[in-house]
Amino acid sequence: MKRLTLFFSVLLITAEIFAQGNVNKKIRIGAYYFDGWTNTTTQNFVYLTPELLRDSVREPIWGWITSTQSIVDSQIVVAARYGLDFFCFDWYYLDGTSKIPLNHALGLYLKSRYRNRLKFCLNIVSGGMFAVGPNNWDAVTRKWLVMFKNPSYLMVNGKPLLVFFDVHGLLKAFGSGEAVKKAFDSLRSKAKEEGFKGVTIAGCAFPDTITWWDTSYTPKRTISIASRCGFDALTGYNYAGVAFRGNHLEMPIQDLVTDEVGVWNKFRSSGLPYIPVGTLNWDPRPWKVHEPPNIHYYVGYSENSVYRTISSLYRWIKDNPSHTTKEHVALLYAWNEYGEGGWLTPSKGLRDSLLIGVKRALSEIQSDHAK
Repeated sequence: MKRLTLFFSVLLITAEIFAQGNVNKKIRIGAYYFDGWTNTTTQNFVYLTPELLRDSVREPIWGWITSTQSIVDSQIVVAARYGLDFFCFDWYYLDGTSKIPLNHALGLYLKSRYRNRLKFCLNIVSGGMFAVGPNNWDAVTRKWLVMFKNPSYLMVNGKPLLVFFDVHGLLKAFGSGEAVKKAFDSLRSKAKEEGFKGVTIAGCAFPDTITWWDTSYTPKRTISIASRCGFDALTGYNYAGVAFRGNHLEMPIQDLVTDEVGVWNKFRSSGLPYIPVGTLNWDPRPWKVHEPPNIHYYVGYSENSVYRTISSLYRWIKDNPSHTTKEHVALLYAWNEYGEGGWLTPSKGLRDSLLIGVKRALSEIQSDHAK
């Protein structure tokens, strides 16, 4: 136990030194955090499929069940140590409560004595069984306001950042863009009553001209819809299918790194600030029981591909300062989407090489900023 305590102390000192050296960096990187790793199932969905359990490359160094206090503590320390600024937790509300397994890791983060090392914000999963709408808007607003008061909550444009995953889900629940806008205005007003300047509300959107690769989910004209709903900014969760070509299932990861820059460019005409998203990887073959029969995927995910993704994010923000947020925030898909192949956590197969890619890119960004 003493050795373990000493180990974490050393990591924390390292993280603090690294963070102090990046106070003025020109890009703030966050990663989406999905908590499917509290147990093997949630709402009858099996996250730890037999294929995933056999995947020794993806398996975290802590094992598959990562939502324990000590492991969440370790994740905070490691993420900060390699230069991440925040986690954006996927947040769910079901049957009048947010106390469900998919929010468990967020609760552990909030209890962690290390949470001041890493900011956090919420990505509201606002569709399907987790619909957020007029019937529960006041209830979820109260919960979000409590979160905003946490000193570790991420501010963007001087206000708490709240991301909505499913623009269509919101629109369906409220019935019209005008009704969504009215709800947003109510949230902003209540935030001001609590001493905030408002709320920066971002919606995950797709360019109006992009065709999603999975025909079971076709988000049409989401930029246009998001603009009518009163969002302050736009972002995304991932753009996994941007480099897929017809029936060719296997694609090189570099095609994803290159082609998603074109997706970011399509947001420049939206009239809203854009928080670019780096889709690190997509390979859901271990979840084939939940996916279409012919699964598209990328090969070549590595330290170098992570490095190139973050370098691309920085170049885009540097070249488009008027189209992004004041703090130059960017997001990564994802910290721990093991089933879909997007992860940064140290794993048994790749160790910490993916995070080394993050740190390499951020070090070069610092050098460029210093010129």
